[in-house]
Amino acid sequence: MIDYIHNRDGRATSTQVSRMDDITEDVFTPEFYFLIKNTNDNEVTVEIRPAGQENFITTVLYPGWNPELCSAVRISGETGLQYGY
Repeated sequence: MIDYIHNRDGRATSTQVSRMDDITEDVFTPEFYFLIKNTNDNEVTVEIRPAGQENFITTVLYPGWNPELCSAVRISGETGLQYGY
């Protein structure tokens, strides 16, 4: 039996990350939803596409794991960001 945790928008999410990697593409659009980890000591401003939206929005990612469930992210250059799911 597989149980999923769903957010208020009905998107399946997880309280723990079991896979992760660096975000190295300028536009990262995998076929799954993911969380973003900022490995820097400072905030990073990026464009994300939340899992329940079609449009990108500019937001600030704080150091550590950020709560936004994303379907895509746009970055500019080296950002020190990682994704996990």
